[in-house]
Amino acid sequence: KLFSHLLEKYAPGKVLDLGCGDGGHARWFIENRIKYVGVDLSREMIKRAKDRFGASAGVKFLVGDMSRLDAAKVSGKFDLILNMGNTLPHLLKPELLSEFFRCCSERLPAGGHLVIQTTNPGHLVERSIFFPTPRLQDGYLFSPVYIRRRSEWEFVMQLFRLHDGAIAERKVLQTRLRLWSLAQLKAAARRHQLRLTEVFGDAAMSQWERQSSPNILAFFGKQ
Repeated sequence: KLFSHLLEKYAPGKVLDLGCGDGGHARWFIENRIKYVGVDLSREMIKRAKDRFGASAGVKFLVGDMSRLDAAKVSGKFDLILNMGNTLPHLLKPELLSEFFRCCSERLPAGGHLVIQTTNPGHLVERSIFFPTPRLQDGYLFSPVYIRRRSEWEFVMQLFRLHDGAIAERKVLQTRLRLWSLAQLKAAARRHQLRLTEVFGDAAMSQWERQSSPNILAFFGKQ
């Protein structure tokens, strides 16, 4: 539902996907002949993205930091910038969050939009540990857990590669995250001429509820 909304309401000609992972979002734009640039800090993920979609016309994948886009050689303006998949919490400090919004604002024309999807800290206020629903994708089972560490969260992802109905490989990935509230996002965005225009509770476009929505799906327009 989210991508249909993006294509129908915003009709972008050029899209920048920050934290693109293995390029899973690219197909929506390739099918509609929309130019697409994906950026991710992981060289492994960018390699997978290139293997999947690198040969498609109008598509480019770059290794880079979403708060240091100049270093990633991202140039030009984009009608739509995406930051999906709970990528934003990797920015642990307010100054990095501000730099992220500055980078995005500089690459949006007036009327362009930034769309952020991130975990809503409001629904975790009473929890010290949280197990999101595991998901199966492209032969991999993703089993995540969040553990509260004061103002931050430890994020542990168990990754299982499945083959012929059995587990062929298991990896455990760990990192620290900071879950930003909608109020914090709005304040940081305003400093860089970005204003909240829409907010939903998840990619199914459910109504936003501060204490119960699992996600923040926020749309920011460039003034």
